Amino acid sequence: FKQARTRPISFLSREDARRLIREPVLGVLEYEDEAIERILSVTACHPYLTQLLCFELVDHLDGLGKTRVTVDDVNAVIDDAIESGSSGLAWLWDGLPIAERFILSAVTSVTDENGIATRENINEALRRHRIRLLGIELTRAPDMLVEWGWLEKTEERGGYKFVIELLRRWISKTHSLE
Repeated sequence: FKQARTRPISFLSREDARRLIREPVLGVLEYEDEAIERILSVTACHPYLTQLLCFELVDHLDGLGKTRVTVDDVNAVIDDAIESGSSGLAWLWDGLPIAERFILSAVTSVTDENGIATRENINEALRRHRIRLLGIELTRAPDMLVEWGWLEKTEERGGYKFVIELLRRWISKTHSLE
């Protein structure tokens, strides 16, 4: 495996993600535009998470005998997608260094109403839970998470925000600082 070729899996373009949502169920399900936008906002066009959410939607709608997907349907299956995708999400989590895991957990615990966590709030959350990261870890980990596509920097007070809302929710449920 050390010699195996690796290729990073990036996010889809919004148009490619829309095709991934619509085309497999063409003629079977119809998506309202708002439902598609909700899927894109929760998954950030990540191919695995988009497919995961759509799989849960198909199952959900089949159980209801519906053929039209609404925003309410999308919201209704988010927790189911988190549950059914937990092994894949855990695999992603397990691949992260420990400092990055703590930073992500801290970000989920201190985000404001806009989903932003400032560096000060992150540091305070870690202190409050008696988690000590070395200075270089504390400085490097958020930047690595930005580079890897987990977080994005915000202009507001040097803060950070999750790129993928579905990941934020999963981490909040399964890996809180508490």
